[in-house]
Amino acid sequence: METAKTHIGFVSDFYTITPVQAVLFSLFIGQGEDKRINTYQITGSIGCTSIDILSYEKDIDQLISGKLLARRLDNEDRVYYVPFSVIKSLKANTAKITPEFKNLEINGLFDIVEKLHYKYDSKKIPFDDFISELNSLPDNTKN
Repeated sequence: METAKTHIGFVSDFYTITPVQAVLFSLFIGQGEDKRINTYQITGSIGCTSIDILSYEKDIDQLISGKLLARRLDNEDRVYYVPFSVIKSLKANTAKITPEFKNLEINGLFDIVEKLHYKYDSKKIPFDDFISELNSLPDNTKN
């Protein structure tokens, strides 16, 4: 138990997240490179119910807003995955997550907006994530 606390504390400090978020993040990382992790997989791995996992929805949303986790729609189901940029940061042993898109020129910016719109139109990402991604684009453009 003491070892688990130490590891949870390390992840929590490394990414500046709460201990509960560190445990949830570890559960998602533990699913490997699966791009369709649903809450049933998480509940199965820790032996809780779907109702129990709903109490952690706010923590999951915080992981998403912190870019440690991503969510998309898959046949009307919300599924989660750990973005490649996070996997890269873990391998490099750095908490700095490099944005997928950086130093965009105007044409690149419009390409990204078009791709995001397609993802939203085809119901691959929820509206909130679509807006969040759009809002993050100005930070990644050249001045």
